[in-house]
Amino acid sequence: MAAGLILPKLQFSEAAPTPMIITRTPFRISFFGGGTDYPAWYLEHGGLVLATTIDKYCYITCRRLPPFFEHKHRIVYSHIENVREIAEIQHPAVRAVLGWLKVEEGLEIHHDGDLPARSGLGSSSSFTVGLLHAIRALRGQYVSKMSWPARPFMSSKR
Repeated sequence: MAAGLILPKLQFSEAAPTPMIITRTPFRISFFGGGTDYPAWYLEHGGLVLATTIDKYCYITCRRLPPFFEHKHRIVYSHIENVREIAEIQHPAVRAVLGWLKVEEGLEIHHDGDLPARSGLGSSSSFTVGLLHAIRALRGQYVSKMSWPARPFMSSKR
């Protein structure tokens, strides 16, 4: 399932099994303008980026972590983190997203990608978008490709 795909709203009861969300977000190539999309730059100078996606993907699986573990969050990427508090998370994007979304429930998050991290092909952006979509989907908040520009996940103004 691609990030941003329109999905039906699912209803979960307490007796229902915990859903697992899987997102697939494409990597991208920027032809020019990289860096001009950061608020520190474009608010003062403007910005323009020309980019396209490629047929390589970042996969995020996310589910609520049952309360039977000593840790509250489990994050699996090239490292495995088992932590009790969001502030303990070493992965900067995971820590920022969980904090920004005010995640209170325990989560298990796994990352797999067709390309290695720091490949220069938007891997951190794809990871972050996929994680945002996964957590929102767990909450029943699905975002379509067409509604995203009208309702962005993040804003430079908070």
